[in-house]
Amino acid sequence: MSIAYPVAMVRVIRSVNMNGRGVEVGSSWVSGNLLFRHHAPGQAVQDSAVGWAQAEDQQGRVFFIWQPQGRQEARLVIQRVDSLYCYEVEPLEA
Repeated sequence: MSIAYPVAMVRVIRSVNMNGRGVEVGSSWVSGNLLFRHHAPGQAVQDSAVGWAQAEDQQGRVFFIWQPQGRQEARLVIQRVDSLYCYEVEPLEA
């Protein structure tokens, strides 16, 4: 059985106010289950989130890793810059 969405493996290229979350430049992360549909594309994260990180996959696609405010999820999510969909994200074991 295959999943209905692609798994993204990304490397962080920029991190803003993510101290203590392990989201450091050069760290690798992998997406997981779909969590929710955000009201704005990932590019809006850079303007509205207190802390965020920019990451790229091997195809050069850009993602944001961030923590939603006012949602029940206490975890970080990953969202493509041009997408509304937010997924779980976990550090990739080295």
